[in-house]
Amino acid sequence: MASAGLHDDLDKAYHDYFEFNGSSHHLSAHAAAPNALLKIEGIKESVTLPLTESTVDEIARACESQSPSGGLGQGTAGLSEAIPSALPNPVVLEGSKFWSGSYGWDNFVQDLARGDIWETLGAPHFKIVLGGPHWLPRPANYCTGPRWESVGVTLHRPGPISHNLLAPEGPKPEGAFATIVFILPSEYEGGQVHLSTEDNGPPVVLDTSTNSSTSTYVLAWYDSLTPTIQPITSGYRLAITYNLIHTDPKTTVPIVPTEAGTERAFRAIFQKWKDGGYAKPEKPPFMGFAMRKSECIEPSRGVEGFEGKAAAVAKYVLPIAESLGFRVCFASLTKTLLGHPHHEHWTYDAVPDHLRTHPKVWGWGALHERERNEKRYWAETFKTPPMGDFAGEGHELEDFRRLDGEGMPNLGKFGVLNGNMVPLKAFWGTKPQPGARTFLKREVLIQDVHNESALVFYRPEDETDVILSVKGAYWFLRETDVTNEPTPQQTAIVAAVLQSLGSSQRTRTIYDGEPSDSDTALALLDHASDWEQAELWNKAILYCDTAPLEKIKDGLEFALEKFEFAQLKDGLFALVKVTNGLARRYELSELIAENDPEKLSQVALSELAQAALDVCKKPTVADVPALVSYAQSKGPESILSFLSRIEKKGMFEVLFALAKGLHGLRQLSSTSALLKDPLGELIYQCLGHAILQWDEGLTRLVTLPDWNIAFEGGEDKVKRVCELIEFSFSLGDFRSCVDLFNSLLLLKKPGHFSWETVDLYERLLPHLKIALADRGVSFMSEPFVSFYRNAISVYLQNELGAKVTLPPPPPDDVRCRVAECKECAQLQTFLQGENHSTLFTVPTPRRNHVLSRIKHFEILAEHLETEVMEFRKPYTLVVKRSPKVVDGLRWQRAKPRAEKFLESVCAEREELEELMGVRYTDVVDAVEGTKAFVAGDVIISLDVLEVPLKLVTAAPAAVLTKRTVVPSSSRGSKRKRK
Repeated sequence: MASAGLHDDLDKAYHDYFEFNGSSHHLSAHAAAPNALLKIEGIKESVTLPLTESTVDEIARACESQSPSGGLGQGTAGLSEAIPSALPNPVVLEGSKFWSGSYGWDNFVQDLARGDIWETLGAPHFKIVLGGPHWLPRPANYCTGPRWESVGVTLHRPGPISHNLLAPEGPKPEGAFATIVFILPSEYEGGQVHLSTEDNGPPVVLDTSTNSSTSTYVLAWYDSLTPTIQPITSGYRLAITYNLIHTDPKTTVPIVPTEAGTERAFRAIFQKWKDGGYAKPEKPPFMGFAMRKSECIEPSRGVEGFEGKAAAVAKYVLPIAESLGFRVCFASLTKTLLGHPHHEHWTYDAVPDHLRTHPKVWGWGALHERERNEKRYWAETFKTPPMGDFAGEGHELEDFRRLDGEGMPNLGKFGVLNGNMVPLKAFWGTKPQPGARTFLKREVLIQDVHNESALVFYRPEDETDVILSVKGAYWFLRETDVTNEPTPQQTAIVAAVLQSLGSSQRTRTIYDGEPSDSDTALALLDHASDWEQAELWNKAILYCDTAPLEKIKDGLEFALEKFEFAQLKDGLFALVKVTNGLARRYELSELIAENDPEKLSQVALSELAQAALDVCKKPTVADVPALVSYAQSKGPESILSFLSRIEKKGMFEVLFALAKGLHGLRQLSSTSALLKDPLGELIYQCLGHAILQWDEGLTRLVTLPDWNIAFEGGEDKVKRVCELIEFSFSLGDFRSCVDLFNSLLLLKKPGHFSWETVDLYERLLPHLKIALADRGVSFMSEPFVSFYRNAISVYLQNELGAKVTLPPPPPDDVRCRVAECKECAQLQTFLQGENHSTLFTVPTPRRNHVLSRIKHFEILAEHLETEVMEFRKPYTLVVKRSPKVVDGLRWQRAKPRAEKFLESVCAEREELEELMGVRYTDVVDAVEGTKAFVAGDVIISLDVLEVPLKLVTAAPAAVLTKRTVVPSSSRGSKRKRK
């Protein structure tokens, strides 16, 4: 949006000078006005009305005695008390020296100040907002309503006027904007008040002499007017003067518009805007004035091309803006106004509470009525309700053109924010065109669309920003006509585009069709080639680092039709330097080399490639082709050095892909035999680092419907292990396969096996056996047989462990005789189930009851342990199984699972006996619970690879990962929530 200061100043000036609906003055006569009962310091009685000679003398002497200088700076030294006529005319008494003794008079003044006078002067409507108790801060919109202060009493006598003051001179209070004069009943002639403005037009004459003896006259005028008081020709006139003060923080102090004031106000704003006194507006940096289309007859003619209110605006704003060098544009305006249904209409009850501006009506009847109206609103179809309170506005401009006819690209239709248009709420309250009002029932809003016009201003230096913020750089570069030489406008926009592309703090554009920086930079390349500006081309190419390679190639080939390669090489080298990713740099280097017939870039590109390798710490899979090519050109030792520098953690995919790529290079017939062994060693190094994190990213945690936690990914792990084994077959080298198997053989404390390893073994071993057979390889051959033998050993030691003898079973029924006893029922269910513990969060008597039932059966002392958690009341009794019972139950559950696992690997006893060899008896003892299995050393030595593979029958080579993995359970292993 536009700068708050600029918009607010323009909006205030617009409302002050173009939407003033009041009068510069007020005059009214009141025959039934109450008596003021005016009391003056120094006079015992209230002033009698109409005035008499003696009363006048008393007032004059009181004024003289209260001012040693004669009241108004007129010297009176040496004057006798009997000559009051020597005092100034009129004499003035300050506000603190008099007061009214009549409540009726005070109410009379209040009603006029807040009512007729306020409305006549066109002051803004106010809403009284008071705060809470005195100890609370005042609300931000605190407003007591208009305020008035008595500041002086004046007494006019026949004779020449010595001054036009109606109160002692001095500063006025903040917010004072008008003067109110109450002329009290008294017989006099003359004394008209002439009000003049700074426009030097004929003055406004206010005559109060008619029926002056029986009427109280009330005069008011804006302080910007100059009053001139005519002499009293006969009689006397007594008047009380008040300041009228504006107190509403939501509105500004009102002023009366004059031609000179209007010109001065707008010139000051535009001058400040021109001089940079306002914070630079956001995009777009212009300000628009909304106008009626019917009043904009022929804008190109300037002020003469407007009528009505639009002419009044153009009369002042156009000459000022043009004289200060502003660009002036005209556009079609689509103004959208949104409002809620009127608060007196029944549909207002559907407006959400937080959007209401009118308070709720409380009471059961009102609440029920509102509920009925809400249901009716959503159930029925009805006519569009009347518009109520303002809810929002929007603006769209179209056919944007300069009034001077100079070039401006066709920007089409575009939206602007409210802060770029004045006045706020333009056309609010006016009837839209037929069919332009719609009811948005779902949003509870009424929408009016006004097709009008706008006069738009911006500084010449902001024209580039206007275009770029409305349509974007890419749009301009694609839409602008290419000429042999760039126009000044094109030059300015290209410079701005380059600056924005290189800026770390990008400004927001209102245009939503702007593509990436690289697309904009590619468009700049074409213009640079057309204009034959090699320097511009070299600057633009730097921002093509993420552009598609084909588009960069097209741009380079087109440029080489205009330039020599030597003119572009610096920009191309710089592009390689700023580009992220080894693969991308390699592709760019190849592209440059292909378009360099004289090989001017060969050395520089080689240095850039080495520099890229030196700084790369975390390559990606996309970088693998570049690394393989580098190994081909520089030798395996270059990648071996690179491998020692990069991060290894989280790099399985990259390392495995690199191993595959290097294997592909090793198999090429063009690869020298001298390189094959070093490449093989490099591949083994890559696999070694990859295998250390072979299961990276394969474990997924899911929450089941019963709120238990399950871990998925077992099938993916089997596929990855098989993929690594398959690659070993491709290599003809099983060293990495041995390393992989050793990473899977993890010994732990008996009975504390990892659920992930159990799940992996139960899935992998049966699957791998069948897959090897499909390949024609027996699982009884090395290194597979060692892995199978050791994996079973690890499984039996960790998962099965030693058998624990359970105590005698608990009683079948431990419940008391009360059928409805919930605690006994819970204890009974726990003993018959498999959970390790159960909680009783109950009052003390119920906890003691549970403990008594446990003590009642002596055998339960071997089965259960208890403790009380005193975190909060009621305390919680924890009943849990003893460690011995837990271990015994665990072994009972583990045994059938172990038997099933062994059967899935070796369906026949003879096969298992052959596999386990001398350890077969230990396997049988472990499963029967006779003796715990001790795995011993399960590390597989590389020496086993000296034994050749055993073949089963002649069979075609199969891919290990193609066979479907049989899951060990439908959703993987499951853990209970704690």
